[in-house]
Amino acid sequence: MRCRVVTLTGLLLAASLWAQPTTPRPGQIAKEQTLPWEALSGLSADGAHPGYLFTAPDKITQPAQLLRLDTTTTPFRMTDSWTLTKLGRLDIEGVAWSQGGRIWLVGEGSKKHPNRLVSYNPSTEEVDEVTLPDEVHEKVAKHGLEGIAVLDGKVFVGFQKGWQDDPEDSTRLGCYDPQTETWQFALYPLGPELFLSGLTHAPNGRLAILERDKLAGERAVHKRIYTVDVSNFSSPLKKDLLVDLIPVYKKEGITVPEKIEGLAFDGHDLWVVNDDDGGQTETTLLKVNSTYFAK
Repeated sequence: MRCRVVTLTGLLLAASLWAQPTTPRPGQIAKEQTLPWEALSGLSADGAHPGYLFTAPDKITQPAQLLRLDTTTTPFRMTDSWTLTKLGRLDIEGVAWSQGGRIWLVGEGSKKHPNRLVSYNPSTEEVDEVTLPDEVHEKVAKHGLEGIAVLDGKVFVGFQKGWQDDPEDSTRLGCYDPQTETWQFALYPLGPELFLSGLTHAPNGRLAILERDKLAGERAVHKRIYTVDVSNFSSPLKKDLLVDLIPVYKKEGITVPEKIEGLAFDGHDLWVVNDDDGGQTETTLLKVNSTYFAK
């Protein structure tokens, strides 16, 4: 009978190699059992805490959940969570911090649940809800609210695709004024094969809009951020290219994801995050600094 002799030195070396942490991949968000997460679909800077972002998973997590993300660590880490038990079922598709610490959330609707806005105070857990006008709700087809931003005290929302009877090459943006509790809507140009995926306030005081196609990796063609001037909120809105994200992903050594669904601006840099599509792909938080902005 043959015996294999393993020295103590060999065992210690093997244990040492096994214990070595792997190098974090670019844009990685740590997965920890104490604060599980998946399917991120909204993103916003935390205006009260530099270096932190708010994010949220979509309908895969119920009750709905709000998360805070630390971008000063490597890899990035979730640090706080709030479970929104008072809201019932909510498919969060956008997050926006506002002055005073309130968080605006947008929930995409379905046949059983309306599209709605939610204003949430993490400190007091106070919740206020806003629904679309009835005549608008009836026109929204399969793809509802997607993305939210607060700009000059007004709340802007995007629709993933156009309403019934809208031009094929357009979708809609909505503007809700909390002071007057009134809505306005305007057409936004969007190719028929594209999706509106996120909103945020832009570096130049405009509104930034994230657009994507349904392709990933080397097949991806359209992952772009545009800006619009919403001081005159009327149809049709004119958009200007801010960033083509595909060269940014490639330069950072990150595979281009399909479902880029969160967009934030922290006062210095833009951030985008993708939905992992039920674990079909990796989640990546991409930092986009001003060197990438279109001139």
